[in-house]
Amino acid sequence: MADTSAGTEQSWPAGPLAGIECQLLAGADREKARIAFISQSAAVSNTILDWAQQRNLGFSWFIALGDSLDTDVDDLLDFLARDGKTSAILLYLEHLSDARRFVSASRSASRNKPILVIKSGRSREAQALLGTHSGLDAAWDAAIQRAGLLRVQDTHELFSAVESLSHMRPLRGDRLMIISNGAAPAALALDELYARNGKLAQLSEQTDSAARGAVARWRRPRQPAGFKR
Repeated sequence: MADTSAGTEQSWPAGPLAGIECQLLAGADREKARIAFISQSAAVSNTILDWAQQRNLGFSWFIALGDSLDTDVDDLLDFLARDGKTSAILLYLEHLSDARRFVSASRSASRNKPILVIKSGRSREAQALLGTHSGLDAAWDAAIQRAGLLRVQDTHELFSAVESLSHMRPLRGDRLMIISNGAAPAALALDELYARNGKLAQLSEQTDSAARGAVARWRRPRQPAGFKR
């Protein structure tokens, strides 16, 4: 368990870091634990731990922030951005002590690693319950987008993200190929890709030829790729 002098309640290298195995995630495959989780809520942390334990999923770092007296989210993002054992970062946020530092640290870290954030307090009533005054949610959305982060709205989306990131291979570059059995699903995927400033890969003749040989119903050599029914 971690030293709490810096205002961090719990910091568990629930994976290969420092060779320490977190007992709560003892069944997880430590060699594949490459996701870091930072939370400003002990209750949310426990929920994530319970869910991960049921699926034998581990974390490179699992950090529950306390009062953040000396260490804040932006400090941890700076550290995790350089951590070779971490390939993706998940955040649960309720408030920020320094929005500018957070945006700067997030933007730097998100250049090389995907960062997903769930932010509570979308309504003034929820902010009152949490005792935070984090401003209008639209301002948060703008800051999160400017920092290059992806926002999820609830724990179900967060769980899906954890599971996907745990099994996906690291992406090489920023180009994407979309394969669909219909124009409508491909159009939806294209809208989302360009809304997030993504790029569509251009297929080479060699790739198109290989695809034609592998799929009998390959329809056209351009993106998005479609299949005839």
